[in-house]
Amino acid sequence: MLCALQYNTMAKKEKTNVTSIRRSFNLNIGFVIFLVIFLYLLLSIYQYVTQKHVSYVEVEEGSISLPTSYRAMALRTEQIVYAQDEGKINYYLKDQTKASCGTLVCSIDENGDVANKITETAKESTGLDAQSYSTLLKKIENFSEMYSDDSFYESSIFSEDLEAELMETANLAALNSMSDYARNAENSHTFHRNYSPVPGVVSYYTDGYESLTVDNFTADYFDESGYTKENLKLNDSVMEGDPIYKLVTSEEWYLVFEVQDSIAEFLKDESVIKIRFKEDNTTSWTYMDIVQRSDRNFIILRLNTSMIRFAQDRFLDIELLISNADGYKISNSSIVMKKFYAVPKKYFTYGGDTQSTLGVTYIFKDEEGNTEHRFVGTTIYGKNCSDDEELLMDDSEVLYYINEEGFNTFGLIDDPSDTSQTFTLLDTVTIPGVYNVNRGYAIFRKINITYRNEEYAIIEKGTKFGVSLYDHIVLDASSVVEGEIINR
Repeated sequence: MLCALQYNTMAKKEKTNVTSIRRSFNLNIGFVIFLVIFLYLLLSIYQYVTQKHVSYVEVEEGSISLPTSYRAMALRTEQIVYAQDEGKINYYLKDQTKASCGTLVCSIDENGDVANKITETAKESTGLDAQSYSTLLKKIENFSEMYSDDSFYESSIFSEDLEAELMETANLAALNSMSDYARNAENSHTFHRNYSPVPGVVSYYTDGYESLTVDNFTADYFDESGYTKENLKLNDSVMEGDPIYKLVTSEEWYLVFEVQDSIAEFLKDESVIKIRFKEDNTTSWTYMDIVQRSDRNFIILRLNTSMIRFAQDRFLDIELLISNADGYKISNSSIVMKKFYAVPKKYFTYGGDTQSTLGVTYIFKDEEGNTEHRFVGTTIYGKNCSDDEELLMDDSEVLYYINEEGFNTFGLIDDPSDTSQTFTLLDTVTIPGVYNVNRGYAIFRKINITYRNEEYAIIEKGTKFGVSLYDHIVLDASSVVEGEIINR
């Protein structure tokens, strides 16, 4: 029993000598790396979502096709001849024929005897001579080639013109075959021949546009939906005072048509232009002017040839033979307009550390009203004349355009030659440009737009203080301000 007690005591002692061991924390390097990457991604996503992002594009060369087809109104020097007698009328001269002063054009028969005999003789005519037949056939072929659904209303006019020309050709032959009979009627004062009062091209229609000139036309005259044309050759008889024909008395004539603002701007420096007449595919060089009527742009082409060929037409389809607009092609959304002060050249001088920087002497005022005359170097972004014109102008007439930054409106600038004279910064001009982001922030760069349509613009290459090929520019100029740091 004593032994058992000792054994139990020893067992208890052994049990009390056993101690528990704590497990130490082992850091997993892979888990740490994953956590760092995860946090970095979260931060990046947050920055991407919260930061402002600006899209940019590269400046590239390109071109835009210009609209070249137009419907032009023809204006000529036209003189209407009116009937001096009453009676039946017969025509003898072909339409669009040159008449010298004293050329027989038509006749008026008061009792109708001669006119009826002319008509009967004309009906008995067996056919046309070769020249008349060729002329009529050519007109039919031209009309067929130019016909379209839009010109359907012209079909009836063409048919009337054709019928009238056949009639006048037959009438002339009939009158020549009965000269004695006609002479007797003239002696009895019942038959009257009408001779051209002045030289000109004979035309047998009126439309109310005869008095129009390049000085008095309006946009309303280009609406062809209300245009009417009266063929005078279809009249069997006339009253005294009725129009019987008209004469185009000058070889100089004009074509007028409306163009978009962009085309007017593109062609503003041109004085001559080549055109193609779509009716017969012939071409001609013309003098050109651009005018405005009721805030709309019209091109006026002055011609000295081809008048007789189109004397019967008031409206002509033409094509301007001009090349596409080429240069740097940019989106219209990239263009921003910026204001600049316009300062006369006489107020600029050279200064700075090396006396080689162009600028102005600006009068600064502190809060206490004290003034300080300080030279400020400036960048000239443009001027109101060309380099050649500047040489002929006085320094007070030449205006340099400088950035508004650094100056206050109504601020004063000294005249370098006379400090008692000052110039107030007030007048501004607006210059188009883009924001260049090559350096990571938005910098205004001037552009000269040569042509633009609804989506794109063509700008000049090599513009001073402008952009170069492959420059990065902001796609949407309204999304940034000048000097803003760009996160791409």
